[in-house]
Amino acid sequence: MHIQLSYRLIVRDRHGHTLHCSPDMPAHSFVQAYVQGLRALFNQAAEANVRDTSNALWSIRNPNTASTQPFRLTFPAASDVGGILIGTGVTAVTMADWKLDVKIAHGVGGGQMDYAATVIGAFSQAGGDAELTVSRLFTNSSGGQITIGETGVVCLWITTLGAGKDFLIIRDVLPAPVDVEDAQTVTVVYTVKVSV
Repeated sequence: MHIQLSYRLIVRDRHGHTLHCSPDMPAHSFVQAYVQGLRALFNQAAEANVRDTSNALWSIRNPNTASTQPFRLTFPAASDVGGILIGTGVTAVTMADWKLDVKIAHGVGGGQMDYAATVIGAFSQAGGDAELTVSRLFTNSSGGQITIGETGVVCLWITTLGAGKDFLIIRDVLPAPVDVEDAQTVTVVYTVKVSV
């Protein structure tokens, strides 16, 4: 069995015409909080010392506890705290990363992008392959060009104190930055594929 994570970016103009579509790029990007979350799932127990996106350490709740929401990626439109995020940073990924290098905030001001909801795609299976996608659309209404250098995925997990906290589980630095002009959109798609 082979598990593969890849991602791609699709830039479109204001009329929806595709201007740039990157090939599926291998993501070598799972970071420490992801592994700690897996450990909590496998142990069916709380996991201590998981660093959130504000650099605070938390114990995440046992995934078997009611209302834990382990690895929740469904974040609504206008939310730039979780789901798929984008940034301008280009600092190399490390296992200890807990946030994007330079996150692009939600909004319509200078340097901001309008965040749509993070969408979990349908499960699909063909032959010996099965996959699912996670995607998010971003619209540049800032009045200027924005250059994307990094992408990431942040999940919500309830802590042992009952608070929902956000944890970076995936971060990728693009092989080459992608420019998004005013009134253009960019869609980031992560694909998890399992092959036998």
